[in-house]
Amino acid sequence: MGTKVRTSNRTRILLLAGILIQLGFLFFAQSKVSFMLEDLDYHKNMATGEELRNLADIFRSMGWVFKNRGGSLFVAFFLQVFLLLGEHFADLANVCVMLFVAYQICRVIDAGHQRFFTVGLAFTLIFALNEDWTGSYLWQFGIMNYFYPAVWLLLYLFFYSRAVDSPGNEFSQKWGVIAGCVGFLAGISNGGYGLVCIMISLLSFLINRFLLGKYHQDRLMYGMYGSIAGTVLYLLAPGNYGQESVMRGVYLSFSAFPAVILAMIMLAILLRTGGFLTTSQILHLATLGGCVVLTLLIQALPIAGANGVQIAMLVLGVNLCVGLLVQMNRIHPRFRIYGYVFFVMTLIHNIVVVLGNLVGVSA
Repeated sequence: MGTKVRTSNRTRILLLAGILIQLGFLFFAQSKVSFMLEDLDYHKNMATGEELRNLADIFRSMGWVFKNRGGSLFVAFFLQVFLLLGEHFADLANVCVMLFVAYQICRVIDAGHQRFFTVGLAFTLIFALNEDWTGSYLWQFGIMNYFYPAVWLLLYLFFYSRAVDSPGNEFSQKWGVIAGCVGFLAGISNGGYGLVCIMISLLSFLINRFLLGKYHQDRLMYGMYGSIAGTVLYLLAPGNYGQESVMRGVYLSFSAFPAVILAMIMLAILLRTGGFLTTSQILHLATLGGCVVLTLLIQALPIAGANGVQIAMLVLGVNLCVGLLVQMNRIHPRFRIYGYVFFVMTLIHNIVVVLGNLVGVSA
């Protein structure tokens, strides 16, 4: 028994060391990239064109953004606050949010004693599966508009995962209202995220109704009402339909489909080795499939950019991939070593990519 405990502690220490190495290299990457492109526009009073000096300038900028740029005033406000506080604060905040998103994935999939492994793998995969990581994570305008809302999305998914995973769990009015508030924040932060939250609510209702036989779960729809309200407010800004529209702009150039493919490979391995899906994993799988359809629809219709939905699909793909791997480890503990090898390989890939792109080091 003592040997098993020592081995477990050593594994946790090594996993924690890997997470800290990823944190260090990510912060290094953040510090090597200065504010750029739209960051420089938002780093001034948008109404007057003068240097941004205080909160009063930010509030005056919001009216101009609403009329001319659109997008999320909620995000634009905090973007200007972060720009005002300086690059070091923004760099630290970005790294912390990325790590927090990885922790949220650990909570959504209920990783239990595999939490260090889950956080580490999710943290590395979020970076490794995004080809345009500079625009998504190092560009302040990009990360705040398209990645920060993932915090609300995963919190929303956490509520609904618990609602469908526990047969005797009733979605109380209190949690329904909280889910509505979180859905509102997701929708008002990015319309694409709001649409994904609406989809999660509908899928949860259908799973409860037809798979679990729960017929009195109307409170599940509270989250959807909040998500609809936030998304509508996001779409109402007249700037969304002008020449400088944030909503219609295509700011990121990457595909989230590698994350989807990786999740499908993990699903195939799990089922092939005699594993099974939990109810929440069925919800995660259905939501990821819905994101794929939503992305294709948005790309086919020139009314909006798919940036937000692409990042949401990436996060949901990583969430499902890591969740299935954790499920596999529970059913077949001997497979755990393959997960550790996968984590180390992903970490090495990220280090090589950062060094190669920022300081010219190649493998």
